[in-house]
Amino acid sequence: MDFTIEKIDKDNYFMFEDLTFIRKNGREKTAEELALSRKYVETFKTLANENLHIFAAKVGNKFVGYVSAVYIPKVGSPKFPGYFFIDELWTRPEYRRLGIAFSLMMRAEEASRKAGAIGMRLYTGDDNISALALYRKCGYKNLGSGAVFMEKEWDKV
Repeated sequence: MDFTIEKIDKDNYFMFEDLTFIRKNGREKTAEELALSRKYVETFKTLANENLHIFAAKVGNKFVGYVSAVYIPKVGSPKFPGYFFIDELWTRPEYRRLGIAFSLMMRAEEASRKAGAIGMRLYTGDDNISALALYRKCGYKNLGSGAVFMEKEWDKV
């Protein structure tokens, strides 16, 4: 299957938003939902952050998967410049096992090296067998550190 990988920016964000809608809702937008006005002023400010990297795989005229990563530099430590962290990696179910997620990870790795990061890090569930296989294929190692993934969300106002 032929696909390309694009960096998400203000020119293609509307298509990326359609993909994230599918991930959240399990369906494509209706014609009425597509016709709604879209305002992205704040989103475009976020996309301009040089440490944010979002890449999407495109088949035909639609995005079918994406990877979102952020570079967190270490200040005051030239020998330890920081890591790229993979926040999300997702591919539409009907496009899985076609090399898309692997290619997205390689594109994130390329951006990581270009940014001067020392490496990349990510978290995944130990029960996500397909993700674990992909990450091993990409060269990741389970550190077995006993680390626990935690988060805290703010109340929505």
